[in-house]
Order: sequence, then C-alpha cells, then structure tokens
Amino acid sequence: NTVTFFVMLASMCIVFSTNIQDTERQLRLKNQTLYKEAGTDPLTGLPNRRSMIEQIEKFYRANSDHTFSVAIADIDFFKKVNDTYGHNCGDYTLVKLTELFVEHAMGRYSVCRWGGEEFCFFLPGLNLDEAGIVMNDLCIAVEKMSLTYEEHTFSITITAGVEEFDFLSPLEELLEKADEKLYMGKNAGRNRVVV
Repeated sequence: NTVTFFVMLASMCIVFSTNIQDTERQLRLKNQTLYKEAGTDPLTGLPNRRSMIEQIEKFYRANSDHTFSVAIADIDFFKKVNDTYGHNCGDYTLVKLTELFVEHAMGRYSVCRWGGEEFCFFLPGLNLDEAGIVMNDLCIAVEKMSLTYEEHTFSITITAGVEEFDFLSPLEELLEKADEKLYMGKNAGRNRVVV
C-alpha cells in the first residue's frame, strides 16, 4: 500500500507539474502578445509612440557614440481628406501611406505612427544631411503616389522636420526640435522637408 501510495503521489506531482509548466508557457505567450499589441498601432500595424521611444533609447544605450537622426512628418490637409471622402477614406489613406513608408524604408529607417496623421522616423547611423536626403526622397514618393478610394482618385503630400542627435540633448528635446521644424515647413507652404 505504501508503494502504491507513493506511486500515485508521484504521478499526481508529475501531472500537476506538467499543468503548471503548460500554464506558465501559455501565460508567457499571452504576455508577449499583449506586449506587442500595447506597442502597435491597431490601424496601420506600425509601432506606436511608446514603442518607437523604446527603440531609439535601446539603440542609444547600445551605440552611444553613433549618430542618428529623427524626423516627424505630418500629412498635409488630412482633415480635408476626412471631410471630403469620409473617415473610412482617411483610414485607407493612413494604411496606404504606411505601406509606402515600409516599402521605401529598405532597412534605412524605422517608422511609427506618432499619433493622428503624424509619423515619426528613426534614422540610425544617418547625420542630418543624409537623413534629409532620405526624407526628401520619401516626400517626393508620397507626392507621386495616387490613391483611389471607392470612385475617388486623389493624392496627398507630407511635410517633415528632421533633427540630428547632438550627443547632449535628451531624446524629448530632439523630438521637439524635429516637431518645430515640421511646423516651420507647414508655415512655409507644406510638401517639404526642413533640416
């Protein structure tokens, strides 16, 4: 009886241990999924602001002596798209623009949806002039892109501000400077990149 008892006890422990391990594995997978969802914009599938800031900070911690630039870009007159064709068309526009950004990136930069119709670009290893060239090329590609929603064909433009890391300023200040340049570009007539 004692042997039988210990065999049954050992069997129960094995089953219990296996169940705990399975539950822990499921919890780990669920946490990974939740973490990814928390860092992803649900409409475009791009990283969100929090995720982008983490990416830039991680790069800086690992490469504190490497230059990098950031850019903030905004769709020009996006409200007009929403007002003219509806918010579903606005969503379509954001998705198509995202596709262009991802195709254009070719590993040179990362992009996130910063909020609304604003996007943030992280250009590791690129100084201000190099980042400006990449963003100007992107600006031209956006202008050339033709969008068709239902029976409506239209085009959009973007304006962007670019700033290079100075190895002194906090990231928040770097992003603020890029944002200031974005608004300089908007005030100067839009559809341009300010470096």
